[in-house]
Amino acid sequence: MTGFIVVVPARAASTRLPGKMLADIGGLPMVVRTAQQAARSAASQVYIATDDPHIANVVRHHGFTPLLTRADHPSGTDRLAEVVAQLALPDDQVIVNVQGDEPMIEPDIINLTAGDLQAHSAAAISTCAYPLADRQDFFNPNIVKVVCSSDQYALYFSRAPFRGHATILLPVTAISGPYRQSCLQVFPHCIILAYTLIVAGS
Repeated sequence: MTGFIVVVPARAASTRLPGKMLADIGGLPMVVRTAQQAARSAASQVYIATDDPHIANVVRHHGFTPLLTRADHPSGTDRLAEVVAQLALPDDQVIVNVQGDEPMIEPDIINLTAGDLQAHSAAAISTCAYPLADRQDFFNPNIVKVVCSSDQYALYFSRAPFRGHATILLPVTAISGPYRQSCLQVFPHCIILAYTLIVAGS
């Protein structure tokens, strides 16, 4: 597996849990716990992208590199695009986006998801997901669901329940799912920039 970096977005504003990034998790701020887990992966560097100087100071105090970003980004991907511009990364640089509220993320999951992208040239982005078996989660709009092809390429994502899966949570024909998407995505630098340009022009 070739090298990759991890970027941990740590937005200050949180509507459901104010101050979430600095919530105490076993004596350390949540975002620091997440960064520590990411640092145990094979990543060559871990950056914390934040719009808050206080969060930046906290992660710096714990030995991590913060990158201050704008507060008005419409999505996390736009925040990543600002990061890659700040770092002047090469087009083929692989970037793993690990959400700041994932303090229990396994380093091996980061490695495997990054490796999957590099092993599948037909894929532009990789992510990880796990089987969704809880009916309440299936109808929860806060949970992103994904259906995959038989060879594990994602067919579509949705916060709403999928048609055909409203009454059963089982694989159908050559399609597997639904799965619950984890808060982890892997992008080549060039795909991040292309995505933000497409969205901005739509």
